[in-house]
Amino acid sequence: MNLSKSLYTKGIQCFKALWLKKYKPSVLTPPDEQAQAIFETGNIVGDLACQLFPDGREVPYTTKYDEMITTTKEWIDEGLSNIYEATFSYEGILIMVDILKVESDGISIYEVKSSTEVKDIYLDDVSIQYYVLKNLGFSIKSASVVHINNEYVRGESLELDKLFKIVDVTSEVQNLQSNIPIILEEFETYQQAIPQYKGIKPFEQIPFQYSLHIEYEDGTLEHKEYLSEDSQDSKYELAQKLCEDIPSDVTVLAYNMSFEKGVIKRLANLFPELSSHLLAINENMQDLMVAFQKKWYVTPSMKGSYSIKYVLPALVPEFEKVYKELEGVQNGSQAMNVFANMSKLDEDEKLKLRTSLLEYCKLDTLAMVKILNKLKET
Repeated sequence: MNLSKSLYTKGIQCFKALWLKKYKPSVLTPPDEQAQAIFETGNIVGDLACQLFPDGREVPYTTKYDEMITTTKEWIDEGLSNIYEATFSYEGILIMVDILKVESDGISIYEVKSSTEVKDIYLDDVSIQYYVLKNLGFSIKSASVVHINNEYVRGESLELDKLFKIVDVTSEVQNLQSNIPIILEEFETYQQAIPQYKGIKPFEQIPFQYSLHIEYEDGTLEHKEYLSEDSQDSKYELAQKLCEDIPSDVTVLAYNMSFEKGVIKRLANLFPELSSHLLAINENMQDLMVAFQKKWYVTPSMKGSYSIKYVLPALVPEFEKVYKELEGVQNGSQAMNVFANMSKLDEDEKLKLRTSLLEYCKLDTLAMVKILNKLKET
């Protein structure tokens, strides 16, 4: 996992603090007694808040996060209504939802805080959870912050419904979604906490690779690809090659195209001489995800989701095994990590991993070809 919700909110507050936490944790001051007391209070408040949503189960904590994710999925499939510490991952972003309410028409997120108000940073906390769950294909009914009501005065017994306030922050969280960077699965990207290249912002998505499968009118399929050299700012070369490989008057298919279009638009802004061609590619782009998002094509094995993680194994089950058989790189987050750290490797290892990156990215777009063919058959 590359980013948790706590790391995400730390980065929102201070990029340097995030970089230190991730790469130089030894220089950070460990929590003092006061901080530990705050943590313990938070745990007590969290346990009490769960009682507002009874008959639930808490996902057992383990550093093997895949086990927590699997348990969460099993409980959702079983129809459990309330799950505490529900755990999910999307493209290297790990989240644990304090309280997840699961209903037949969607899910609701509840983030518990021991504060007496809704602070701005809490909205960022909830927004990364919303982002992950939305991209996993969940229908999200609401997102709320549960906090202490400091006007409550206790009587003989503790009244939890008066001790806590539940504040709906759905609209605020939705407005924050555009601020959250997305990791590209085809046309791949990586981030730099400390910008190494001119014109780059901290944590800006830097494109370094793309894969194209080109289908001609006669059915012929051609593959083209690009992979930057490590330790180089190759944005211009990538943009130029993209214009060479994609004519300005053809239909371009992507899955969840908003990120691809965002990357291409930024490249167009950076390189005015390529701008008209790049923007034409954007204009001609169509989203393969729409067919599943709008439920034009639905199968039970998709489990009600239009995420590629469910759609691909449902339509092309053999590909699930193919991904697992790849060496070195099997998903987008691994691709990002491999490329970001490649400069530290010797030439033999570097060559091996470049091959792995190319094979993974090629498989991603070939998977889209297979999905499109399945749709054509219906």
